[in-house]
Amino acid sequence: MDIEFNYPITKKRIVIDTIFGEVFWDPYRWLEKLDDEKVQSWIQKQNQLYNSVMGKLSGGENLYREFLSLYFPKRMGLPSRYHDRYFFSEQWGTMNYSIIYTSISPLDPTKKKEVLNPNKWGKGGIVSLDWMYPSPDGSIIAYGKSEKGSEESTLCLLNVGNRKHLPDMIQRTRAATVAWLPDNSGFYYTRYPKRGEVPLGDEYYNRRLYFHKIGQDPSRDSLVFGEDRKKEEWIDVSPGSDENYILVSSTFDWTKNDLYLKKATFGGKFKPIAEGLCGKFSADVLFDKVYLYTNLEAPKGKIMVTDVDKLDPSHWKELIPEGKGVIENFLIIGRKLVVRYLEDVHSRVGIYSLSGKHEYDLEFPTMGSARISGRWDSPELFCYFTSFFYPPTIFRYNLNTKKRETFFQMDIQRDFSSYELKQERYKSKDGKEIPIWLMFKKGTKLDGNNPTFLTGYGGFNVSMTPDFRRDAIFWLDRGGIYAIACLRGGGEFGEKWHRAGMLEKKQNVFDDFIAASEFLIDNNWTNPDKLAIKGRSNGGLLMGAVVTQRPELYKAVVCGVPLLDMIRYQKFKIARLWIHEYGSVESKEQFDYLKKYSPYQNVNPNKKYPAILFTAGRSDTRVHPMHAMKMAALMQDIVDKDTPILLYVEPEAGHGVGKPLKKALKDLSDEYLFLMWQVGMLKK
Repeated sequence: MDIEFNYPITKKRIVIDTIFGEVFWDPYRWLEKLDDEKVQSWIQKQNQLYNSVMGKLSGGENLYREFLSLYFPKRMGLPSRYHDRYFFSEQWGTMNYSIIYTSISPLDPTKKKEVLNPNKWGKGGIVSLDWMYPSPDGSIIAYGKSEKGSEESTLCLLNVGNRKHLPDMIQRTRAATVAWLPDNSGFYYTRYPKRGEVPLGDEYYNRRLYFHKIGQDPSRDSLVFGEDRKKEEWIDVSPGSDENYILVSSTFDWTKNDLYLKKATFGGKFKPIAEGLCGKFSADVLFDKVYLYTNLEAPKGKIMVTDVDKLDPSHWKELIPEGKGVIENFLIIGRKLVVRYLEDVHSRVGIYSLSGKHEYDLEFPTMGSARISGRWDSPELFCYFTSFFYPPTIFRYNLNTKKRETFFQMDIQRDFSSYELKQERYKSKDGKEIPIWLMFKKGTKLDGNNPTFLTGYGGFNVSMTPDFRRDAIFWLDRGGIYAIACLRGGGEFGEKWHRAGMLEKKQNVFDDFIAASEFLIDNNWTNPDKLAIKGRSNGGLLMGAVVTQRPELYKAVVCGVPLLDMIRYQKFKIARLWIHEYGSVESKEQFDYLKKYSPYQNVNPNKKYPAILFTAGRSDTRVHPMHAMKMAALMQDIVDKDTPILLYVEPEAGHGVGKPLKKALKDLSDEYLFLMWQVGMLKK
């Protein structure tokens, strides 16, 4: 299919930086100023080119309709219980957002009542529900909403009984956490400073803990924790299971955090549980006992216990030791410890007594991923379970009788016995074995000529576990191979695995992905003319790094909301929060490895690059769109006239959270249309 790529003219206005004696030329620094009229005009022209090219590809509307059909069946979220009231979400058809419902115990969805419906908020479906925290008895909901995917939440309060809002509204509550007082009279919450209260740029930091009394003017809310902390620290608050205590976590380095405890009353001091220690900590409180997760001296995690008046680590006692699997989290349900493990990159859930004795494991139908909810005083446990070929299902367990019932299952109406899943291992550059998930339709001829989709992430302790991916079904039905590499930097095997892919070891992540690509090619799954790759955010950095290091391995790339200029990334939005994951050019040692892999600085005009689609969100408050914009401009300037380098900056979206379903599916279908075009899957 012959399509001309008449790229917009992008002027070069070279800015020269000298960092630790080395000179860097940046011809597209001017694109960092999003509000500049010339930059806005340039974005508009890039979007017009993108729409023009995509509009000429055959089958785009059919692909979009097929994705809509895959998302049409009803979806249900994991129920949560607050005394005798349950909350859960439902979404179906082309509804942009899930609706929040409530039901009185015992949970019966046929008797549900609508509580929050973001589909009725604003025009065009651009106002979304970001988070919600019901009060202990479920009578009031604190929730956040934001526009255009910005995640810049406004906290609102809703009386569940009469469906009327309280007048209290609190701005700047991005990704807030909330812990209510037991009597619903007020709550602790996290928020950011108002613009103008701190120097320009610092409004993305200084996340602090406040207390709000219902009915009080929020401007009078008390700052109760964080005043003396570093501006980059991430503070969270949570209630203990029996609602008598609250816990506060403060994270500066994402491999460790401090943890504090206080009575669930207004006032009083925060007592340290873990402070200045080299590990991660989380806890719950029941009957004046503190149950504590930590990976301190246990990279795969362990569970400890102590009394509320004996918080010093010298008093901690081990309940559940470090084992084969990685402890992801634990809950107290039905007076038992419910521990969720990750073993061989899939979920296991163990049931323990409060004294640490293993009683049994929950039974699952296949290898998959599980999420759990329940209350400390009830044996009822809900489990949201899914796998690659097992549609999302909610099981209800009775922990005392071990009885399991299927509470809900998505009716996808498809025969999954025709698909095959393999979990293989391959060796990376340094010999380390890396897991990879491989999916294909039974009977697929593995002749080295299969269109293959490969993705990965490799960062921030995020694990690539089995999940029901509708886009995989879409790809497999067209004869393709779908592969997911479980790279170092993730959390698949604990903190050691994470640390093996961060800071000065970040190159391991790229080597792992490149080795996955070579594994697929060498073992006759595919070839470079049929290999398509995709990654978003930190996965977008991965795409940029591997395509600048080994472009000959790939035919097509989707690089979504990426980090690409690692020399300047920490200057924008919330990116200083990630310095402990990536490093910063403010350090000579860290500058030395960042410059070696930073994609924007390592584009080589003498190399032949694959087709690339860059995407970004105008309202993204995490990753600045300049990364995708500058990289697209640079590559459009050097590639030959037959290589598509496209950029789309979504004008009413952010990093991806809160994007309306129909908009998200249109973007997804376009991404697959682009990849299919390049690997020869489109009908002539």
